[in-house]
Amino acid sequence: MKLAKRYKDHGKGWIVELGYIHIESIKPGDLLFTKDDYWSAEDEKWAKGIAPDEIVIKPNKEFTLVIDYPLRKPFTIKLKSGTKGITREGMVNRIVKYYKKVYANASKYGIWGHDLGDLVLGSVILFPDGTVRLGVDS
Repeated sequence: MKLAKRYKDHGKGWIVELGYIHIESIKPGDLLFTKDDYWSAEDEKWAKGIAPDEIVIKPNKEFTLVIDYPLRKPFTIKLKSGTKGITREGMVNRIVKYYKKVYANASKYGIWGHDLGDLVLGSVILFPDGTVRLGVDS
């Protein structure tokens, strides 16, 4: 499988585009984009370059997923990529699963300002220390 394209972050991480994902409503197997997500021909071209089967996390890696928006207390979990790595679709499925878990325990994490339905996942930022942070809009 092909490694997903990475862009240098302004800090020390690498950004990997995931798509335009409505966290509350996406289910495993759903497309990462729908026609409704395109605002222009350029958006559509960009979206078609986001292949769900490209590798985001290389094989045999440990990493820490951090969910901190919109939380007062961040949620972190250590995960392993396995022998095949984690694809873009696999990463989206994991993030959505853990966001739903966090929102099911809202008082524990101090959620403020946004319902799960407000959140749109766009990217992950991969850091050399194994931390994975999220690019989430509302």
